[in-house]
Amino acid sequence: MRIEMKIIFTLWALFLYISVFSQTGSTIKKGVILNKVDSTAMPFVNIYSDIYKIGTVTNELGKFILSVPNTVSNNVITISSLGFFTKKISFDKMKDTIFLSPSVEILKEVIVSNITPRFSSVVDSIYARLKDNYSNKRHLLRAFYRESAIRDSMYVRIIEADIGMQEYGIKKTLDRNRIKVYQYRRSNNLQSSWQKKFIKVASRIFSMNQMVWLKNNDFIKNFSKNDKYKVYHKNILNNFIFDYHSTTTINNTPVFVFSFYSKDFENLNLTENQISKIYVNANDYAVIRFKWVQGLNKYNSFLEMSKNIYNYAKIGDFYYLTNVSRKSNFKKEYINYNIHVYKVNTNRKEYSKIKRKVAENAYVNFGDKEYKYDSIFWKNYKILPEIPLKVKMQSLIELEKKLGKQYQDNSNGIQE
Repeated sequence: MRIEMKIIFTLWALFLYISVFSQTGSTIKKGVILNKVDSTAMPFVNIYSDIYKIGTVTNELGKFILSVPNTVSNNVITISSLGFFTKKISFDKMKDTIFLSPSVEILKEVIVSNITPRFSSVVDSIYARLKDNYSNKRHLLRAFYRESAIRDSMYVRIIEADIGMQEYGIKKTLDRNRIKVYQYRRSNNLQSSWQKKFIKVASRIFSMNQMVWLKNNDFIKNFSKNDKYKVYHKNILNNFIFDYHSTTTINNTPVFVFSFYSKDFENLNLTENQISKIYVNANDYAVIRFKWVQGLNKYNSFLEMSKNIYNYAKIGDFYYLTNVSRKSNFKKEYINYNIHVYKVNTNRKEYSKIKRKVAENAYVNFGDKEYKYDSIFWKNYKILPEIPLKVKMQSLIELEKKLGKQYQDNSNGIQE
């Protein structure tokens, strides 16, 4: 009897294992979204599964990669973009090329009043609709991180990582948000000895983990934490000049553009690229882009120090951060930082919570850590084809040795 029970238990356990195993894994769909009118690529299109709470956004070339659990085959995928008719397609019937048609109803609404919008009124609407436009629930953003440095017009180093960014909602404190590095690789670090000494000293004072710095300076997140609107509080308005710039359209949707700059630069002839801007959806008052230019007034001229751009896209019911870029200069070295979100997961059952002990520390340069170089992972990494290395960048970095060899040498020497 015991033997029979043991056999039955073993068979039941095997059946349970097979059932669980069959539900694991994922299926990947790749393709491009085009405008049906002129077949042009559509960037920042939202692709979303309502059941599994998983989504992605097309890149600047209109391309996308959507990874969903194998059990999603009969699930409906929603494809939407401001100013276009929403399309719903069964996941297993998604094609490599998908066309979206402009929405006639929204096209009629593009006609904007001749009345110039006042920023003071618009900013009140932005704040009032924060909870309607941005999620207040925990979610996970999977992203591709790249950091590249240029010195004397030559690319000298590159850092790349596959990361997870856990957010706790628009009204939660910033210290609840955490970033975890899942995979990492870098080329040789060609910083001079004095640069390394300076960074070591500065790290005791400033945040040296640029990945965390970029995320923690998310405009919307900081904006929501201050009832006085932070950057736009009246005290700040005394130090900054805000102007209505224009009303443009993004995907056939009206967008208000406001420019602002410090009064320290009031008498300078600033160029278009030296002025900070904020882009606001005129229909729902969601901020969809924030460009922050920081500089100094040196010898009565503008000296640019950094330029930060935050992009947001609507996936499902809310807007999420989809891209962050920062360009800064330090002496003769120019550094480009970029975070490209390729997956938005709002289903808590589909991801593990990032624990504090494995999260990145804002005051520890993650580039100084040792990571295992997983050559198989990077070979099959699905995001790299979407954001390829420029030929010039790769050739310059490879002057000393092949980039793949540099990646391996700068790990701890262990390949998984």
